[in-house]
Amino acid sequence: HESVKNIAVFGLDSRDNNFDGRSDAIIIITIDDVHDKIKMTTVARDSYVEIEGKGKDKITHAHWFGGPELAVKTLNQNFNMEITDYVTVNFFGMVEIIDEIGGVELDVDTQEMNTINRDYAPELNSIGLDCERITTTGLQKLSRAQALAYSRNRHQFASSDFKRIEHQQAVVTAIANKTKTIRSIDTFYKLLNAVSNNIDTNMSTKEILNFYNV
Repeated sequence: HESVKNIAVFGLDSRDNNFDGRSDAIIIITIDDVHDKIKMTTVARDSYVEIEGKGKDKITHAHWFGGPELAVKTLNQNFNMEITDYVTVNFFGMVEIIDEIGGVELDVDTQEMNTINRDYAPELNSIGLDCERITTTGLQKLSRAQALAYSRNRHQFASSDFKRIEHQQAVVTAIANKTKTIRSIDTFYKLLNAVSNNIDTNMSTKEILNFYNV
């Protein structure tokens, strides 16, 4: 339907600020102009599908084999979709975007806090990203490094991959919610510059701005 637009979002988890490799997160964002709603649907990265020219394999490998073009084609062929637009985000590069909006609001439980402080904060500090310990649970503002640690956290319960997907979705949603509160044109265009430096997309700046009615 013309009023409904689907965009494929591929999240990469690479320390190299590039857009190569397997897609750790695959999210289909549906923008429904009629009902003024935005919905996110996650495709499990280990879904076993047909990848053109490669046979049966995990869908996460489609981006590795042929970049976003093959990844989009794989989604369309296996799930009967007609996606044309994509955005690839490097979760390590995303810290710059979070920096520009002054952090994000995320709900952290006890197990998440302990795992981030024990496993992820030391790792990020070791590579030069200042990640302070999280000292309290509940809804709170996380810094760029803390939000990155949150998005990478998979060490929880048995369904670790699904937990990381939930965390990545939560970070993407938190960024989207925070950007809606921006009223300064100067701040908005600084954010747009940070976004353009840290994503790969076939969408034009005008198309992206249309989502914010700018």
